[in-house]
Amino acid sequence: MVISILSAFLASVPVGMNAIIFPTTMEAYGFSNTLIGIIMSAETAIAIPMCFFLPQLLTTVGLLRGFILSTFLCVPTAILLSYVSDEFRWFILVLIYGIGMFLFLVLLQIGVNSISLNKYRGLTVALFGVSISLGLATGPVILQLIELLNPSLLDHLWISKILVNVPLQLPFVVSAGISLLATIPIIFVVPFIPLYQQSQSSNLLQLIRFSPAIMFAVAVGAASHFGASSFIVLYGKHNGFSLEGASFLYTAFILGALLFDAPLGWLSDFLDRRYVVIIIIFLNMACAVYLPIAIYVNYQVWILMLIWGGVTGALYSICLAVIGERFKNELITATAAYSVMDNVGGTIGILMIGVAMDTFGVDGFPYAIMLVNILYFSFALTRYQVI
Repeated sequence: MVISILSAFLASVPVGMNAIIFPTTMEAYGFSNTLIGIIMSAETAIAIPMCFFLPQLLTTVGLLRGFILSTFLCVPTAILLSYVSDEFRWFILVLIYGIGMFLFLVLLQIGVNSISLNKYRGLTVALFGVSISLGLATGPVILQLIELLNPSLLDHLWISKILVNVPLQLPFVVSAGISLLATIPIIFVVPFIPLYQQSQSSNLLQLIRFSPAIMFAVAVGAASHFGASSFIVLYGKHNGFSLEGASFLYTAFILGALLFDAPLGWLSDFLDRRYVVIIIIFLNMACAVYLPIAIYVNYQVWILMLIWGGVTGALYSICLAVIGERFKNELITATAAYSVMDNVGGTIGILMIGVAMDTFGVDGFPYAIMLVNILYFSFALTRYQVI
């Protein structure tokens, strides 16, 4: 379990690095903002169709070869990106990289759910989520450390002998190296992961219909998480914050996930997780309701963002724990369904917030999240038995 969490942390570090490396490099090559957005969206959009092929893929190649395949897709692609400068090859390589990274992380989800003890499933899955959040936060820090390296020191590194532009290409190489490092420990524990036998009759869409409340809770969490991550800085700037101050709002949101994810996951081990999910959805809605008021008082909005980040992070972990507990014999398909709802919810949430802000002004951001949570909260209260 510890090795799986370590691998999740290491695999998330390059994701945090590439969230900065990819767009800034494309901008340096003269790509338009629209083109950058299209290329960046390819990395996440490819995950949705991939989910439908995941059960067949794992049945064919197995868990171990799946990890090796994902590494083979990520590591060379990250290095090749540092050598290309045209739009078409960037799009293709980012698409391939997205397939590899999605495959690696979803295989880790399956592995963690397979080895999680039922008594402490909520805590172990929450620690998995915390490790991913910590990795995402560590990525930008590593980039800062690379920038602080003395240029004369870089010239003496062996890797600089094969790079054309060391300052530009070194971050790509470090990102690829960390991705490779994430694979090494997990390969040794794969034989000990008790992956459950996949039911031949399992169907991804049928599974979503069979347990709609928990699956839609994943989508609500994704809409809130991706929406807040994408728009909270912009929301803060429109309400009088400087860029640095608005960035602290995002930092508080991520810090909340790090601080509260594991405790809330542990608490869910001793309670009915269905009630916990409904309570978290309610708290998520309350945070969105209070945001337009708290935004004018610094300490209030920072505390609010801590709580908001904590409940959205915990919602992910608790939903994943419920899925692992309920669908032991269909774990691969269930994890694929989880990923579908995660990506669909995040995409719809971001689009809704963008339209709401254009229509209702800056407060369209919390309005959109309020609407999503109110709809789910009403649904869960009337159909509790299907959660």
